[in-house]
Amino acid sequence: MYKVGQWGVVGGVYLLSCVPVPAADAPGFRDEVLAYWQALARQVRSYTVCCEWQYWHFQDDQSLKMTRKDILRWVFARGGALMETTITEEMDTNRPQETYELVLNNPRYEARLGRSSKTGKYVLFDYQLHESAEKVSNVASPLPWLMCANVQLDRWLASPGLTNLRLERPSAGVIRLRFTCEEGQVASPGSEVPVTGIRSGYLDIEEGEPYRVLKYEFHRVTKFSRCVEVGTLEYAGQQEDFPILRKQVVDRQYTWSKFGVRGGREVISYDVSYNQAIPDEQFRLSHYGLPEPVGVEWERGTPVYVW
Repeated sequence: MYKVGQWGVVGGVYLLSCVPVPAADAPGFRDEVLAYWQALARQVRSYTVCCEWQYWHFQDDQSLKMTRKDILRWVFARGGALMETTITEEMDTNRPQETYELVLNNPRYEARLGRSSKTGKYVLFDYQLHESAEKVSNVASPLPWLMCANVQLDRWLASPGLTNLRLERPSAGVIRLRFTCEEGQVASPGSEVPVTGIRSGYLDIEEGEPYRVLKYEFHRVTKFSRCVEVGTLEYAGQQEDFPILRKQVVDRQYTWSKFGVRGGREVISYDVSYNQAIPDEQFRLSHYGLPEPVGVEWERGTPVYVW
């Protein structure tokens, strides 16, 4: 475990000074954290993540007005995965617009569903059969506290484009990892996910396992704007070895070449559970009152996996 900073005594009071650390220590700390996060993710056999995602905009008087709210649910287990989304837009008007979508994925097919606003019944939009039985991939990061401002940290931190890593200690028990990022680098070797304009910033990481992310700041640059994002994360204890994320707040300030300075805030509330028994039927059309695709038959009495 890396120890950063140095305590001194002034007038009988302990003070913390951010003592510079040899540059070699920062990549070592980064690698240690990534190794632990990856090992923790391998312990996830199933998960359910439900969150309410609120979008707020700063008005001219600096007051906040909510313009959109998303209700999201991700479920992943051995028998499949699903992603359910309810989006309510234009909440600051008298006619808010709501859309709903449910995506199911199992070893035999992927299907996209809607739901009637009048009857509540599900409607099949489309589906695609898999050519052969496929292993279902995660529909979201199994560790949601590693998804910060749409950046999946456990992938992005492995990028060779991150340079000038250095460590600080802003407060007791917290290590700050500062970085710069080369333009045009990708999230990780072999990935096509861009770094989305991030040029510099820092992560505040709790010292010691499980290395919870507590705060972050990203500086983004695009062709038409600059943006500063500051996020804070709150937790509600742990389930086994997994930190349980309760809330994330992201404040953004944009400076546009044409529109000047604009600001906004996202508030995301989470309900997360790990390694629970999830029936396979939840990932199939028949569970929602719809027929299975032609040629798809499931064995009766498929067991519920319990670990």
